[in-house]
Formats: sequence, C-alpha cells, structure tokens
Amino acid sequence: MNSERLRYREEREIDLLDMFVEVLLHWRGLIIAMIIGGLVLGGYSLYGSYKTNASAKAAKAVAEEQAAKRAEEKKAEEEILADEAKALEEALAALSETQKANVDSIIIQQKQLQQAEKYAERSVLMNVDYNEVPKADITFKVEAEGDRSYDIAKAYEDILISAEMFKYVADKCGMGSEISECISFEERLRNLESPTDVLKVNVYAASLEKCEEIVDAFCEYAESKARDLQPTLGEHALFLVNKSVSTVYSKEVYDKQIANQNTIISLKKSIAAAIDVFKEEEKAYYELKTNAVLRENEETEAEAEIKPEEIVIPKVSVDKKKLAVGLVGGVFVYALIICIGYIFNGKVKDSDDFERLYGIANLGKIYRNIDKKGLSKAIYSLKRRGRKALPIEEAEKLVSLNVAAVAKANDAKNVAIIGGDYDTKSLSERIEKELRSEGKTVTILNDFLYSSEEAERLKDLDAVAILAKSKRTKYNELGEIVDILDNRGVKILGGVMI
Repeated sequence: MNSERLRYREEREIDLLDMFVEVLLHWRGLIIAMIIGGLVLGGYSLYGSYKTNASAKAAKAVAEEQAAKRAEEKKAEEEILADEAKALEEALAALSETQKANVDSIIIQQKQLQQAEKYAERSVLMNVDYNEVPKADITFKVEAEGDRSYDIAKAYEDILISAEMFKYVADKCGMGSEISECISFEERLRNLESPTDVLKVNVYAASLEKCEEIVDAFCEYAESKARDLQPTLGEHALFLVNKSVSTVYSKEVYDKQIANQNTIISLKKSIAAAIDVFKEEEKAYYELKTNAVLRENEETEAEAEIKPEEIVIPKVSVDKKKLAVGLVGGVFVYALIICIGYIFNGKVKDSDDFERLYGIANLGKIYRNIDKKGLSKAIYSLKRRGRKALPIEEAEKLVSLNVAAVAKANDAKNVAIIGGDYDTKSLSERIEKELRSEGKTVTILNDFLYSSEEAERLKDLDAVAILAKSKRTKYNELGEIVDILDNRGVKILGGVMI
C-alpha cells in the first residue's frame, strides 16, 4: 500500500459544517420530532394538571361534607351546651366556695397529669434506657487578642443556645420541639493565664445515629455563626477541640425519668383520692366542668382542620416550561440521532474530496440536487460552500474534459472508468465519448472488486478514473480499489464525486 495514501486515510476528519447541514436537511423530521416532543411532555403536564385539579376538587368536596357535618354537630352541641350551662349554673349555686375550689383544683391537676403523660410519651430523655444513653460531648475553644475571649465565649453561649439554633438543628434532623432538651451547655472553664475560654456542649438523643446527626448539625451552625460574628465581636477564632459520641449511664436522665414518673403517680393518687370524697353536688359539678373542658379541646382540634374555602382548585392547563422542554428535547434527540448516524456511517459524503481522503486528484464534483426548491435549496447551497452550481449536463461535460485532459497529460492509452453503473450512466458515456475522441481505448468497470472477469481486465490498463457516489460508495470499498490499483501499478488519474 502507498504509504502516502495510508497517511491521508489515517487523517480523515469529521466535517462539522457538513454534519450541521445534514441535520438541517432533515428539517421536516426535526419539525415532526419537535411536535412529538411537545405533545409528549405537554400532554404529560396536562395529565398531571388534570390529576391535581381532580384531587383538589375531591379534597374540597370532602372538606365541604365535613364542614356541613360539623355545622350540624355544632348546632346539636349548642343545644346540649345550653342545657349543660344551665345545669352547671345550678350545680355551681349548690356549692360552697370551698367545694368549688376543690373541684377546680382537681381539674387543674388533671391538666397537669395530661401534660406530664404527654411529655413522657414524646420526650427523648423519657424513652431511652438510662443505662445506655446515646450522648455526645462537644468542646469548643475561643481565642482572641487580649482578654476578650471570656466575653466572646459568653456571647457564644447565648447565641448557640437560641431559638434560631434549635430550629436550624431540628430542620436538619427532622425533629420537633423535643430538640430543646437534647442540647445543653456545661459550666464554662476559663484559663486565667492565657486569653482562652472553653465551651462544653452535651447532646442526648434516642440513638447513636441521631446523636451524630444532631452533633453535625450543631457544629455546622456554630461554624456559620463564627464567620458571621467576626465583624460584630471582632477578630477571634472558634476551634472545635473535641467531638465524641458514645452510650453512657446517665444519672441525670435517670433522675428526670424518676421525677416525671413520681409526678404522674402523685397526681393520679391525688386526683383519685379527692374524687372519692366528693359529695354528690361536687361530683355533678365536676362531671359538667370536665365535659366542658373536653369540648374546648375538640373545638381547638376542629379549628385546625382545613376549611373548604382554603382549598384552591388549580386550572387544568399545560405547563409552559415542560412544553418548551418537550419541543427543544424532541429536536435535540432527533438531531443527536442524525449526528450519530453521520459519524458512524461508512459511506462517502459529498463534502469529501479524493485528495484529502486518499491523496489523489479531484477531477470534479457533480451536485444532483440543484433542482431542489425553497428551504432545501438554501440548505444544499451550504454544502457547495460558495461554489457555483452548474446544471448537470454542463457539469458532466466539464468533468469529461478534465478526465480527458489528465489522461492526455499522463499519456494514457488504455483508460478505465471505475464505478460506472446505472446511476452514473450518462456521465460514464460522456467521459467515454470524450476519451475516444482523443484516441483512447476506454473500459467501464462497474464492480471489479467482486468480479473476476473485470479484475482480469486491469492488467491491460494504463490509467483509471474513479466515480464515487455520495451516500452509496463505502469508504472501505474505495480504499480497497485504490490499494489494488497501487499494487498493480495502474495510474489513478483522479476521482469524481457525484
């Protein structure tokens, strides 16, 4: 194989402009892809909007039904309340001030009991094993010039144990108000010999994983505040000296659990004992008062429910953003498919030239799509890159003269036209006629790569002209033709791209 030709073939590059033009030539398909993409994502957004609308309508219908039911219940309760209020006044009139105070005291104790039981149910510290309490110790050190570190550390105590900090950590860790009992400061230590101060923080949690999560969130908050407070407190540094997490026995947690349990037991005993010695009029007043308190709690819960007028029913519409993404996405995907096909297509393109591909002369290029009209014509003009588009007959005549001139210059007597088939019949005949007028012997080889008879006829040839058809002739077949001709010592006059 000719080493120079091998170098050309190894340096074959992708023509970006030609690939862009190839994409544009599929403009009808791009429009269809854009419409399909818009319909898919637009339809999806419309379906989602319809579901949201239907869901909101259903929720509003349920809320209206519940509101109507509550209105009926409220009307019935008002009648009951009127009767109970009258009974309560009568019961109250029958009591002495001491008896009334006894009943009110028991009702207050019942509220305290409910709060203590609610705390025992929701509290982190009330629900851990005091023998294995997940605990973290965090130590910060404040350093500043002079003797300001103590005052700065005191400021950090107020800032780091603040409502803002608890909200930040609770949001980060997915917790509620119970976070407030999980983080606390130990007594600060001050080193009087140097301007430093130490802050110690204790963290408790329900598990080691949650404890580590709280510690990380707290340290993040402390670091962000240290940056924000530089202009306010002056130049200083807040160092994280120690951070450790483990399970420990906690007498503090044990004492809190025992204290809360004793409170619950004491209140239950006190309430039970007081009710046992109630007289009939005290019991009647107690029951009426207790029912009134329960209804107040139920009304508070009902107020927290969603009202029908608060539910907004969105309109069924297409999301413009999703529609735009669908339109652009459809074009992009289709263009990408075209580009991939262009890159991996093994057939020659009309933007190729023989000199760049194989180091042989270009004898001419014939554009068979000059009769296109409208947008396609404008796009095809980009492929010519400023070259004049000749009518096919004139272009074929010019190519024939070029082939004949090159054959004459190389003193070739026996010339073959390789690639002459039905698609190139008029061009082959015109070249043959021009060569014969110059006294040349002309042979047309349609497919000598796969025909032993045509391959045999190569031995009598002096030179050949190659006709390559865009999007038909394969690179590897064209390369094999060039290699065979080089190996047999047949002169290659050049190539014509059609």
